[in-house]
Amino acid sequence: MKLLNGINRWYLFQAIKILLVAYVFLQIGIFIFKIISHLKINITIFNSWHVFSIIQYYPNIFHELTLSLLCSFGATCVIIFVYLISSYHPDKSILGDAHFASAWEAKKAGFFESEGIVVGKYSGSPIVSGGFEHVLTFAPAGSGKTTAIAIPNLLIWKESCVVNDPKFELFNITSGYRKNIFQNDVFLWSPTKTKTHRYNPLQFISTDKHKRIGEIQLIAHTIIPNGQGEPIWYQSSRELFLALILYLIDSDEISTLPNVYVISKRHRFNEWLTDLVENTTHLDPEFYRNASSYLNTAEKTRASILKTFTGYLEIFANPVINASVSDSDFDLRELRKKKMTIYIGFSENEKEMISPLLTIFWQQLISFMTTDMPTPKTEPYAVLCLMEEFSILGRLVNLKSSLKILRGYRVRVLIIIQYLAQVLEHYSKAEGEAFKNIKTKVIFALDSLEDAEYVSKLLGMRTKRVTQRSQSVGSNNNSSSHSHHLQAVPLMRPEEIQRLKSIDAIVIRTGHAPVKAKQYRWYQTSELKKLPCGVIKVPEQNPVIIPFEKNNDFESSDVTSTKKIADLEAEKMKIQAEFLTGAVLNALQGDQ
Repeated sequence: MKLLNGINRWYLFQAIKILLVAYVFLQIGIFIFKIISHLKINITIFNSWHVFSIIQYYPNIFHELTLSLLCSFGATCVIIFVYLISSYHPDKSILGDAHFASAWEAKKAGFFESEGIVVGKYSGSPIVSGGFEHVLTFAPAGSGKTTAIAIPNLLIWKESCVVNDPKFELFNITSGYRKNIFQNDVFLWSPTKTKTHRYNPLQFISTDKHKRIGEIQLIAHTIIPNGQGEPIWYQSSRELFLALILYLIDSDEISTLPNVYVISKRHRFNEWLTDLVENTTHLDPEFYRNASSYLNTAEKTRASILKTFTGYLEIFANPVINASVSDSDFDLRELRKKKMTIYIGFSENEKEMISPLLTIFWQQLISFMTTDMPTPKTEPYAVLCLMEEFSILGRLVNLKSSLKILRGYRVRVLIIIQYLAQVLEHYSKAEGEAFKNIKTKVIFALDSLEDAEYVSKLLGMRTKRVTQRSQSVGSNNNSSSHSHHLQAVPLMRPEEIQRLKSIDAIVIRTGHAPVKAKQYRWYQTSELKKLPCGVIKVPEQNPVIIPFEKNNDFESSDVTSTKKIADLEAEKMKIQAEFLTGAVLNALQGDQ
């Protein structure tokens, strides 16, 4: 029964203790009253109220009754006092007072809210992290992160949600419920599948010429990160990327990432780009600067830059991926305006390949969510970012810097990783502290000893009284002595954390006692497992293979660069011929 779960169970326990004290009080009172009243009546705790009905016949017993109650009250107070004294150890917290939270302490920590992120179960009730605090969950593969954290939250969180969905498990179980019951607009963006909704990141680049350069550069750094070797190849590739994106936006071409790849792979690309630089004036000044920077490099250097550039865009040779980013079926900027759920689906063997695309998606989402402060009238809904398999998202620069302020924008982040070192794969140790400092953490049984040691330190130390016995043996007699001393010991040792039962969880919130909880597995929870789920219908895309054209398709301009080069070469040869002819004639005349 829900009434006996969680904090209600604690209240019930306190009520039982009060009733027990009252019972002791009455029993003592009845015993004293029987002695001093000398009445030969059978009074028990169950019929003790009869005393008040016989006062009218025996007025003198009123004083005896009052005395009995006073004595009973005094005796009860003495018993309580002795109990408190015997249980009080002033030295029990000298070296540390770490302990697991009671239900009342868990309530004070904000773990029994009606809305929020579900992180576990305590005394039968869900532990719900209220407010807009973020949550970090770390536990090894197969430990229940999906069934105990991700799925329960998708079946409970009613407002907008964006979900990393490896293996499509979350979509298959929760998409129908979120659409039909929570009335969310539900989308599945799966870049490597033909059954997918579409998302084109270039479609959301600002039309403001002052802002768009920075947004394009952020995408460029995501797709073309710094790697091994000379930085010139990566820096020059990003400059070329910026130039081509600006060309697509300011021309009649379709602005998509696959189009950037197609243009860079076109026949005689360098001549085409030279023609644009020399014979157009309507494009962004940054186009001309960055394109000229590329064209002005040595031929071999230019070839290496282009090779590096096209190598990072090779995923757009895949027609299926191209179809998934050819347009946008949803607008990330509307997540707070209407209830939406966006699943980002991918398979285990595909996650490395599409990692840059996922990073771009999350970078844009965080950027949009922190652009303007939402107003309840126009943007009434909160957003939950459920980042399962967080480590594959690459380096989310704006997430690291925005963690502290996202709550003010009504955005909550639930990060799920397998071990803490995954955070450091894309961030420095100092940057990783931003994620480790997330206020609420959920831990299952850990494989990593390093993580177990970290959690053990987080839980803190408690004071333990240790008794030592020593024995001395002499020729005449044997003697033994006992000594007591205090010792600081961890609330849980690392090996104990690694040996947690598969159903157990530890929930830590900064500034409060940790909670030793149970996992909130959705299929073991009667309220969740009976929910009608189902799967929504996803549109089928039609991938198109773009043909390769060998013709000089850049000759559409009035004067093409090829013609200019040919004319210059002809003029050069003519001048050289005239010079040689003149030289020969002069030589012949000299001989004569």
